[in-house]
Amino acid sequence: MFDDRTVLVLGAGASRPYGFPTSSELRKLILGGGGAIKTIEARGFADPIREAKEHEAEMVQCAMQRPQLMEQFRTVFRGSQRISIDSLIAGGAGGDLAGSFEAVACNVVTSIIMRCESRAKLDGDWYQWLLEFLIAE
Repeated sequence: MFDDRTVLVLGAGASRPYGFPTSSELRKLILGGGGAIKTIEARGFADPIREAKEHEAEMVQCAMQRPQLMEQFRTVFRGSQRISIDSLIAGGAGGDLAGSFEAVACNVVTSIIMRCESRAKLDGDWYQWLLEFLIAE
């Protein structure tokens, strides 16, 4: 099908039909507070308040059990007005804390994605059409 090695680069929205967050939902979940609770409620969890508390505990854990570091990270992310956490980190956000911020960013994204994977709906939508196309060639 392809003569050269091919890589598909997809944005966060490509996995939305399967229950994964878009970049703006990911931002709200990372920033916590009311935006996170609304996002959790919209995602259909049976007990969104319990889920939000568990999510918040995981966010602190992602900051190496340092609540102050998580709050500093959130303050910088919120103030940056960046939608993409990747763009924030690539820009060297955090100054002296840039290395710590990079670790926090990796941890929070991993945590959120893993939580979504357990609820993922992997049937239907475009992934299967792509597979059919690849197999047919």
